[in-house]
Parts: sequence; structure tokens; C-alpha cells
Amino acid sequence: MSLGLPGDPVIDGISGGTSYDAVSLTVTFIPATTRAFNLRFVFATDEFVPAGSFNDAAAILISGPGISGAPNIALLPENVPVTANNLDGSAAHIPSAFNAGFANITTPLLTQPITVLGGATYTLRIVVADVGDQIVQSAIFVAPGQKLVNDRVNVTVTSSALDFSSPCGSYAGDLVITSVITNLTSSPVLLSDLFFQVAVLGASGPNGPFDFIEVSPNPHRLRTADQATCSSGGQAAAVQSVDLSDQSPSGFLEPGDSKSVTFRIAIPALSRFRFYVNVYANEDPVPLRIADARTEGIRDAAKALPIELDLTKAFNDLSKPGRQGPPSRKGEAATRR
Repeated sequence: MSLGLPGDPVIDGISGGTSYDAVSLTVTFIPATTRAFNLRFVFATDEFVPAGSFNDAAAILISGPGISGAPNIALLPENVPVTANNLDGSAAHIPSAFNAGFANITTPLLTQPITVLGGATYTLRIVVADVGDQIVQSAIFVAPGQKLVNDRVNVTVTSSALDFSSPCGSYAGDLVITSVITNLTSSPVLLSDLFFQVAVLGASGPNGPFDFIEVSPNPHRLRTADQATCSSGGQAAAVQSVDLSDQSPSGFLEPGDSKSVTFRIAIPALSRFRFYVNVYANEDPVPLRIADARTEGIRDAAKALPIELDLTKAFNDLSKPGRQGPPSRKGEAATRR
């Protein structure tokens, strides 16, 4: 059935064909805080897979401060655009999904995380279209991505150690922190697609626990953050994903279950600093009794504040007589954050 609508140039570009009956939704939003933004989505189509020239497609575009252009953040696990042809052989492809109302759908997927700045205005555009014909339909279903779950988890440092074996450039070395994150929910709420986001990382500032100073030219850098290198990434707002594939069920952290996570921080000098994180995840509840749902709905705002990684033991080690390691660097510039 044709809707009699024109196509969309973005769909033309990612599908390699001519699109028709494009439907798009454009919204603007203002994040309350600087954070990693993403969405969950499912692509569904009645086209055959592979679809040949009838390569229906969908895209999710975002633009705003700190973002170059308007990138398409909706990709399949193979890091390719969402099209009917790209479903062929994709790990996300569910064929013969007629119970869902379509011939082919994807598993629920997450868009690529992108950092948005608190107080800035962003534009989000979601678009789907037929390609090559105006008959067989496709759709995209979108839901919120991960949300802040600081008050749902406990993060405990189990060990920390200085490592001078392979420092970044002129950095003094690395602090390697082993921690354990535990799902504290009492009712059956599973956490999935979990990640840490750096809230505070730097020398202590004078204006409270969340005030920190970025040392220059070598700021503290979380080397284990996604896409971080010795010279870029790994600072405030950086994201470190957590692999839950070894959990049971795979990909989920059940109530009471724990997962070990290692952080490796490049440190410019052997001196104290602050490291706080926020934890984001999808909450995937199984059916709850009404009483349980009411209890789970009570959220403590104070417990949602950034979580401090306790580095007391590491700092105590630094102060021990005869502590081996490079000398502290002096004369470094600093920038207040």
C-alpha cells in the first residue's frame, strides 16, 4: 500500500536506491546533565531478506553541540546501516517473525552512544522508508536507552595497584583498579547493556567532592574507556562498557549477582586524585506483583549521585617509605572542571 509520500535523501544514501513513502519524526531535547545518549530500537520489514533492489531502510540521526554533522547512530552489530539487505547474515536478524507482525525483524538493538552536553539543545530525527517500490512496508520501533542506575547497584573496589610496565608517553604510570558491581534490586529487575561513565577524574578541587582539576598537558585518562588512547578519550563523560556475556542469562546482571570490572587510569604524577563514575543500564523487569512494582518505583535521589571509587589503599601505598616508581612531576598546568 502506497502512502503517496516522497522518499528521503538519507535513506537513498544508505540503501543505494530510490526511496518512497518516507516517514520521519523530529524532536528536540535538552539533557539535564552531560552524559552518553542512546536509544533502543527494532527494525521490522515485510521485504524478503536479502531484498535486492527493494532495500527498505531506517536511520536515527542526531545533531547539536559537540557533534559533527548529523551522524546516523542506528547501526546493526556489524557496524553497517539498518537495511533489509544488511539483515542477511546479521547477528541481529530474526527471520519468519510473523508472530510480531512482520516477515523479518531485528533483536532489540542499541544506537551508538554519543555524548550530549547538559543544558544544550539537540535535534533527533528518526526516519524509515520503502526503497525500490511503494508496496511492501517496513517500520522502526524506538524506546529509551540506558538510564542512570546508581541507586540500583553497589560498586566496591577490591584491589588497586600501580603499574609502571607500559605507561602512556610521559605519564608516570597506570593505576589499575579492580572493582565489583552488584545488582542491588530485590525484585526481579535485570540490568543489561551496562556501562560506566566518568563523572569526575582529576586532581581534587576545593569546591566539594565533585569539583576536580584537569592536569595539563597530561590529564588523568581512563585507558580502559571505549575508544580511549594514550592521547585522546578517557576523560569526563567517557564511557566504559561492561561485557555481561559470561553472566547467566548471558547479557544480564540478575538481582544479587555481581560482575568484576577493571579500570586502568593513566596518571600524570604519583599524587592523589578523584575518580567518580555514573552507572547506566537497561532495566528489564519480568512481570511484577503490584506491591513489588510500587516498592521498586521509590527512588532515592541522594543515592543517584556519582559513585566514588575508593582509592584510599592506593594512595596509602604511594605514601609508604621507599615506594618505588617514577618521581612526581612538578610544574604541570591545571584546568578547573
